[in-house]
Amino acid sequence: MSYTDDTQWISTFTLAVTSSSNKVFSNGRHQVEITVGVTPQEGEEVTEEQMASIQLVTLDDEGNYQGLSGDLQLGTERDERFDYHPDASASDITGLESTTQRRIFYVSSTRPEARQDTLYAVISKDDETRCVTHSSTFNASVTVESVAPTQVSADDFLFWGDAVPNPEPALAQASCEIYSLAFKDPARRIVASLPRGAGEGVAYYQNHLDISPWEDADEEASVPPRFQNFYHYAYTMGEPKAFVFQGTSLPLNQTPGVMNFVRLKTTSDRPEVEFHHDASRWALLDQYGNAHTIEMKQFNDGAGLDFALLEYM
Repeated sequence: MSYTDDTQWISTFTLAVTSSSNKVFSNGRHQVEITVGVTPQEGEEVTEEQMASIQLVTLDDEGNYQGLSGDLQLGTERDERFDYHPDASASDITGLESTTQRRIFYVSSTRPEARQDTLYAVISKDDETRCVTHSSTFNASVTVESVAPTQVSADDFLFWGDAVPNPEPALAQASCEIYSLAFKDPARRIVASLPRGAGEGVAYYQNHLDISPWEDADEEASVPPRFQNFYHYAYTMGEPKAFVFQGTSLPLNQTPGVMNFVRLKTTSDRPEVEFHHDASRWALLDQYGNAHTIEMKQFNDGAGLDFALLEYM
């Protein structure tokens, strides 16, 4: 297949970064938007099939055009969960304003190091002929800059628990706390939580404590045994949902950017559960697709919840 500047068929063939920045975090989820524009000459047309043939390419070390693969991924749908890079630069829309047909692409990166890649567009006129923007006539390209994902520490998060009043007499022997996890900085937010261990709504931690009063050997009446039972749950971020216990519903996911956990405590005259602990790990995705993995912890034999940031994951 040959490459040609077929100016009798198309008058303009160009591309531009049309997101707010050409930078992309190298996490495989963050995106840069690139728009390709084609204008046919008067009396000519660019068919849907020809528009569908448009690709973004790079030049390899031998000067050959290569489609995006490996560390650079190409898609045609935007992931609306993620914002474009905050280091905004004016999009170069020169040459796109007058184009009559456009195709939009989204580029993601997993480059292991900071790097700039120059991209061109290719369109097939027929089985034998293709036009490329890397030519003396069309002469258009874009630069995509891959940057390292941002790192955070546990100190960048807020984690707190709120006791929930018992609305029903039937819950007199039970109590709940809803814990919340969010970024301290309001400019950051968690947009998704992906399970890396025990899933949502299943008690990943269970334990019981013997809280029976000390029994005096001189007393004739025996003291009834008492136990506290603890259950810990984690919930995926997203649509509003509820934790339901004995007919009482506690709303969760009420605040965007906040992940919820539940600690349920019951009191009984015999142990309800034996000790059980599954790892509860979650990849928290920020608004740029960077993943920050946490593992849930507990203290006081399950009476309290905490978390740790796993820097190695």
